[in-house]
Amino acid sequence: MVKNYKAVGIVDFEKKFLSEQTKELANLPYSCHQLQHRNDVFSFFIDQQEATFALIISGSLDEISAVASALYKLNPALPVIYWQNEEVARKLSIKNANTLEDITHVLEEAKGVLRTFKRVDWPLELRISRKNGRKNIEAKILNISAGGAYLTCAASESFEQNEMVSLFVKFNTPESKFQFYVDVKILRVKEGNDEKELAVEFINVSLATHSMIDEIINMQIKYNLGT
Repeated sequence: MVKNYKAVGIVDFEKKFLSEQTKELANLPYSCHQLQHRNDVFSFFIDQQEATFALIISGSLDEISAVASALYKLNPALPVIYWQNEEVARKLSIKNANTLEDITHVLEEAKGVLRTFKRVDWPLELRISRKNGRKNIEAKILNISAGGAYLTCAASESFEQNEMVSLFVKFNTPESKFQFYVDVKILRVKEGNDEKELAVEFINVSLATHSMIDEIINMQIKYNLGT
């Protein structure tokens, strides 16, 4: 059994989870979260840092391709596995698994590189700009990856799922100083008494901005390792 694997997002557009076709999955030795909508998939893998692989069991070829591509951008080291369909897996260049043993084998192969795209784990100050000209909102990034981020702001602020906003991020350390704008889509809003949390997906990120995000992530990796 692979150690340190705790959760899996089961991508199931056609609601086939634990049907006759997939009944073997009832024995998965992981915490399973069924995901039936694209936004659910993205917000789950942005938010749930314990999630260690995606298992796709149903959906059209276009849906599966879009999700697999987005997950790769979010974390290129995250194993994406298609259940019992070698032809579809081969077309999309993702892994196929016909048994639970196959899943374990894929994870064994991947464990050396899993989570090479780590997240920054400190509150990073930023400003949220609304598209309709309303006032800017002060917020913090709780964590960030190559494909999205998890933010927090005052509970009194109002946001809607799928709303498009812009983030203005400033980052200053003794080694680096830079700032950038990035457009994001709000995937999920979590209400709280004192704070509101937002899972967001980066949209149309430029190469220059991507390099800055990568630098933030790499700096935090070094910080966590004490190097």
